[in-house]
Amino acid sequence: MDLPITPELKEEVARFRLAFCCEHCLHFADEPGACDLLYPVAPHRRAAFERPPPGARLVFCKMFEAR
Repeated sequence: MDLPITPELKEEVARFRLAFCCEHCLHFADEPGACDLLYPVAPHRRAAFERPPPGARLVFCKMFEAR
């Protein structure tokens, strides 16, 4: 599932403290900054959400599991 990254979405993420990035996931290892299930992390990292290029979409990982 993916959603357009809009100012409204960013406001809701902040307001409801939504967790969905690699940095919030049980499977993410801070060092070396990779998924222990070997999934690609670039589209799911916090920085990709906070500073998206024009037209970017929020892509959810199917293996996300909150810490």
